[in-house]
Amino acid sequence: MSGQVLTIHGIAPAVIPKTFCFRNICDADVMAQYLTSVPPFVPLVDAIAGRGDALTIDDAICGAADAAMLARQLGHAVTLFVNPGQVESGAPYAFLVLNALLDGLSSTYAERQALRRHIKARLCVLTEEQARLELVMDLGSQWGVSVPEVPPHFRTLSREELVTLRDAGVALENHGWSHTDHASLSPAESLREIREGRAWLQRELGVEAAYFASPFGEALPSPEASEGCTMWFAASQAMPAGRLSPQVFNRTFLDLPPPGGASARGVRAAGRRLLNLGLARLSRRRSS
Repeated sequence: MSGQVLTIHGIAPAVIPKTFCFRNICDADVMAQYLTSVPPFVPLVDAIAGRGDALTIDDAICGAADAAMLARQLGHAVTLFVNPGQVESGAPYAFLVLNALLDGLSSTYAERQALRRHIKARLCVLTEEQARLELVMDLGSQWGVSVPEVPPHFRTLSREELVTLRDAGVALENHGWSHTDHASLSPAESLREIREGRAWLQRELGVEAAYFASPFGEALPSPEASEGCTMWFAASQAMPAGRLSPQVFNRTFLDLPPPGGASARGVRAAGRRLLNLGLARLSRRRSS
């Protein structure tokens, strides 16, 4: 019997509910209260063997690093799944730029949710992160909305920051070379994504990343792609939680309550602050 494996995407201070710049991000204070109220999380290998529950975090972003460090400071084992290609480029994740962009639209939250689902379907069929990023930038131009710099918790981590996390006891594992939906890849392409991510972690950080977490959490491995890892982690609410096969484990999203007291005025003000930042870092990369 396996333990429970929970997953989040990171934390940030003063999270404002129903804003896309905080989508899938837990409030830092709420997360700290949660971590002090539960038994210590165990390493993934122990959770798989039924010796406790594990905490995992996806994506190479600052909010994920902050969550991992908080867990370590409070005595928990924690695993961070990262995309080395993103770390190498330093560019923001296309989906996170999209999140920041949506907060600049005047439509209702429900309308923006529906729009995001539509755009996500378009982005997921693209197999190159740069193509996804360019599509998001073009959408901003079409809508007449300035594409903002992503907020600090969505900033992409550097190699040096991953070294700091590794040395703090954070287990670093493989999220694939890029944040590509493996349902859109051929078995050979999927295997290449896994192998390239694993090779980078070994070469650059001395980490033997035997585990792989599928971006977006829905895709399951083909027999060929499964050769690249010893365990494939999904994160799908449409599948049962826990071990689905000897090599596939479906994680559960950690559902923490949102912080209270956020006003509509605060939401709009936060959106304006983020939109006023400008995408200077990305612009420099595009022009170089």
